[in-house]
Amino acid sequence: MKNYLLLLIISTSFYSCNQQVKKERGNIVLGDTITTASGLKYIFLKEGNGKQIRTNSRVEESMDLYLNESDTIFWSTSTEKDSIIGFIHGVTSMISGFEELNNYLVEGDEVIAILPDSIAYGKEGGNGMPPGTTLVYNPLKVKKVSEPKNLINDTLQTIVKTKGSKAAINFYQSVINSKMKNEFHTDTEILFILLDSLTDQKLYKEAEKLSIHFAKIAKEDSALETFAFYEMLALEEQGNFNQAMLIVEAQLKKESNWEWWNDKKTDLEKKLDSLKAK
Repeated sequence: MKNYLLLLIISTSFYSCNQQVKKERGNIVLGDTITTASGLKYIFLKEGNGKQIRTNSRVEESMDLYLNESDTIFWSTSTEKDSIIGFIHGVTSMISGFEELNNYLVEGDEVIAILPDSIAYGKEGGNGMPPGTTLVYNPLKVKKVSEPKNLINDTLQTIVKTKGSKAAINFYQSVINSKMKNEFHTDTEILFILLDSLTDQKLYKEAEKLSIHFAKIAKEDSALETFAFYEMLALEEQGNFNQAMLIVEAQLKKESNWEWWNDKKTDLEKKLDSLKAK
């Protein structure tokens, strides 16, 4: 592949940068509290010696989350698949304090991190967090860090616009079935970003076709539901309310997000009634 030489250059460059960053970290004293300008505080429990977390790196971490001064775990990755969470640094939507924290970490690090509300969910709260909540990750462990990769959604979006959804699907399949997959992040969340962008650009037919294709190869129930959401949204925006309703009714037979799908059913029923009244 023509990009292989470029990838070797990129990998070498990042390796050199990693060495420099580790040197700049200086002598880390376990147990000392580091405070940044934003108010973020973190304490090293263990110093790692792996890859530096960089933009477009895929990161896997485990953590226990406490709120304020509580000694009760509010949430833990122990309840997640493989007891970790995975994200693409700088791409996956995260609160600012969490993203800043990861700018300072490498694979193998273990820290306690304290995020005041100003870099978490703010004075108003949100995402299930009470207003003014301080988040305490104790501990947070960086399990795995990948080298940065290209984002396949950017390439797919260009193909959709220039050659159509079928060509984009063919390219996606060629990537995941060849060594090209080493060049791109192909995570499900990247595909969600693509569908979100196509929807924002009112490319509803293309979003519909891609949602259907991605759903066929999705393995997790949450991913299947999200692809169903984008297909339903694309159909609704095209005025295909009956087809959108079929998707909603199928989702209502499942337990997850029942209230949201029920509200959407009510919304679609109103639109269908409005059409009948004309």
